[in-house]
Amino acid sequence: MPVIQRAPHGRMSSGGTPASASTLLGCTSQALRVAGDPAAAVGLRDGVAVHLRPVRAEDAAAIRCLFQGLSETSTWLRFFTVCPSLDRVVDWATEVDNDRRLGVVAIAADTGQLIAHAGLERDPRQPDRAEFAVAVADRYQGRGLGRLLLGRLVEAARPAGIRWLTGEVLANNHRMVHLLRHSGWILRLRLSCGVVLVELSTWSSPDTGMIPAA
Repeated sequence: MPVIQRAPHGRMSSGGTPASASTLLGCTSQALRVAGDPAAAVGLRDGVAVHLRPVRAEDAAAIRCLFQGLSETSTWLRFFTVCPSLDRVVDWATEVDNDRRLGVVAIAADTGQLIAHAGLERDPRQPDRAEFAVAVADRYQGRGLGRLLLGRLVEAARPAGIRWLTGEVLANNHRMVHLLRHSGWILRLRLSCGVVLVELSTWSSPDTGMIPAA
């Protein structure tokens, strides 16, 4: 199954974006920043080179192509529907302010194609929590890219005062569940009605245990 996960879901509107997307945070927490080189080169498990960088507004067309190019299975696992509102999800992915919302993209070094996106949005009611989402083009799944993108989100969240990344993953999205279980981060995983509710700690804490999904 693909290494992808639904867009932030806890306060979803019918179009596939958080209902909080138009809500200003109104807090004094530190800004979200993507750590490291703005276009850092990394190698996947098979040696293929990709560049990771912050998302830009001008990436909208390429991100639309990424989502449109996902297989039906990948689309279902990403959005919990095979017919997402692309206008809304592309807006969510590209309209970042580095305070309540942040995004990272992966670019294939050989083709220049945008092949993955990861984003997070801070919960305005609980500023130490943020919902996250990851999508990887089908041909690049299973090669370690999802974990690299998730790591970038963790690196950005920690100095911004975000202690928990939250999300929802279908229980049969075995690859994403495996990624999370073996990521090295402290997790809380809870199964509810076929969906794994994820809480990933951006800080190690000895009193936080792993709650395995059933």
